[in-house]
Amino acid sequence: TPPTLTMASKPLRHPLRHHAQELLKAIWKTLAYRASIVLPSLAATIVLSYIRRGRQRTKLLQGSLESVVTCALYSLCPLGSGRIDKRTVFERSIGNVYQDSALAEIVAEAVREAKLDKADADSGDHDVECGTSGAILPVPEHYRWLVYNATLNQISATFAPWHFLSDANAPNVKRVWYVFALCVLHERGRGRYFACHDADRTLPAAFDHGSRRLKAVVLQEESLKAIVRGELKPPAAFQKERFKQRWAIIKYLARLYTQKDATNAFMRFEVPVFLPSVASSAPLTLPLDGSPVSSSSSPS
Repeated sequence: TPPTLTMASKPLRHPLRHHAQELLKAIWKTLAYRASIVLPSLAATIVLSYIRRGRQRTKLLQGSLESVVTCALYSLCPLGSGRIDKRTVFERSIGNVYQDSALAEIVAEAVREAKLDKADADSGDHDVECGTSGAILPVPEHYRWLVYNATLNQISATFAPWHFLSDANAPNVKRVWYVFALCVLHERGRGRYFACHDADRTLPAAFDHGSRRLKAVVLQEESLKAIVRGELKPPAAFQKERFKQRWAIIKYLARLYTQKDATNAFMRFEVPVFLPSVASSAPLTLPLDGSPVSSSSSPS
């Protein structure tokens, strides 16, 4: 009898199942390959972000707020009291003040590169006794007007209602000229405190220091001219070291404002100021029956 031939046959695979298995294998290989590249990069990003955050917090405790713009009004009246008041107009991030990203980066770079070297009080930006250090923002000349104009827009917007009152010729509105300069300052004068209900709590010496930041210093234009003319002089003694420090900043800016080659460090602007009448300056009477608030021109 002829030999019987037997063939080992393999079970036939379903075509769709076969393609699905091959597809899953390809996807798995791709994911494994990408994970070998992405995971180390992701881990490095997380580690670097923690390191960057730690450095930022360290700089903050050391006195550095380089990403912040502070607009502050320095008030000289009355100098005989030994005080120089400083009132914040606004404090915002650089990106919020300079909303164009390219301009914001130019300003941030200028703040980082500003050199706050100490010098004697008669020759420059600083006052050695108080430890004040500062410099005019070293922004490139071809960007200076853009930077100052963007700052001016932010300052002017804070007085928007008064501009409309002035335009409508409202009574008791007076226009006052102010100037501002963009300075990178690091104020170190001591005397900071928490105002509590029973007493003022002064800060520990390790934390009683200012921060390096970009500051738009606002002053009355006439006050700067009066300082240069010698009509405004500091008192014999200041109440606190910080007040003496503020005077050093104002005195430097007053000298700088009168120099013809330094006029591009300042920008003028006009502020409408509401002056209440004698009748409206009387104390307000707050009724308890819900009737409208009224003011009396004469005491009852």
